[in-house]
Amino acid sequence: MRTQERQADITPLIIRHLHHDTTEEEEAWLQEQLDKDPSVKALFAQLQEEFRQPELQRLVAELPDRLPTATMYAFAQRQKRVIFLKRFYTIAAALVIICLASWFFMFPKRNTAVSLVTSPNKMHHVQLQVGTATIDLSQDRQQVVGQAQVSAQQKTVAITAPTDHAESATLTVPAGKFYNLHLPDGSKVFVNSATTVTFPTAFTGNSRDITIDGEAFVEVAPNAHLPFLVHFPQGTVRVLGTSFNINTYTPHQANIALVKGAVQVNAGGDAAVLRPGYAAAYSEQSDKLQVAPFDTRILSWKDGTYYFHNTPLPDLCQALARWYGVEVVLDKAALSGIRLTGTIHRDEPVDTFLDNINLTSGLTFYQKDGAIHIK
Repeated sequence: MRTQERQADITPLIIRHLHHDTTEEEEAWLQEQLDKDPSVKALFAQLQEEFRQPELQRLVAELPDRLPTATMYAFAQRQKRVIFLKRFYTIAAALVIICLASWFFMFPKRNTAVSLVTSPNKMHHVQLQVGTATIDLSQDRQQVVGQAQVSAQQKTVAITAPTDHAESATLTVPAGKFYNLHLPDGSKVFVNSATTVTFPTAFTGNSRDITIDGEAFVEVAPNAHLPFLVHFPQGTVRVLGTSFNINTYTPHQANIALVKGAVQVNAGGDAAVLRPGYAAAYSEQSDKLQVAPFDTRILSWKDGTYYFHNTPLPDLCQALARWYGVEVVLDKAALSGIRLTGTIHRDEPVDTFLDNINLTSGLTFYQKDGAIHIK
């Protein structure tokens, strides 16, 4: 990686370190980079010195707490504090947005760019299919389908059936929706948008098997005599009792992050056993599982926050389409090289997120024919 690009990638992490807003895993990784890369060490010293400048400290002290990003930005302009060198402005802007826990950076990259149109699934309601019957879960309900008892309330569905009448069931959560599933054995599945979960209405045989395509967090009910198997497009996760996250949004890739317990991941021609705090990333192109510590903020979607770090704009467009159920279009191919870091909050409208992006990155947006265009 070129030195300039590497510094652009690591700058926001250093800034968050100076603001005491990093995880243990990030601190360990940053220290590793400082020990082995003189250019990172020099950048750290430069940022640390600029961070101590009286002008910056006064700016931060003057900013009112918990104001919307636009208001804080306008306040800084009125106070005429954003008249610094480019690097100094970057630090000031970062601190303003960190105060909100909703900050964004833009880092252009030299990538081969392509135009992008991201369209969500047109389904509007969460649906449960049991055998040949399909149930709309947009409203709470108690219903018997064949031999299965279905109970749906407060965005959670539970389904049970006699073991001698087990059927295949599929929960489909469209873009812009989130739902929870309680399985017959007591295991829980927190299902993210644009995700399907296929499972039996009763577990029979020598294992408990479900299939996930999209993203979900799974809390497995312990049963040492009946292993729990989660199948995904590229492989299988085998567990006895544990909590983990699985993400297969990106075609031909999968990421499994273990929170507690132990799992064995089998994908393609590779296998790995995870311990808590580690994730296995698989790509069909390499046919290898890469195991490394993960940032727990990737689990924040369960609490209504989507965290992204140094994410290419096309990938963020796909996340927006899933999160809000909207079509997102990049008008210019060159925009594919932009990378962003920040958060999306489920309880905020998409316009708020776009306004924040505009203020911090300069990207502009407009709506046409029901789609959001980025230019």
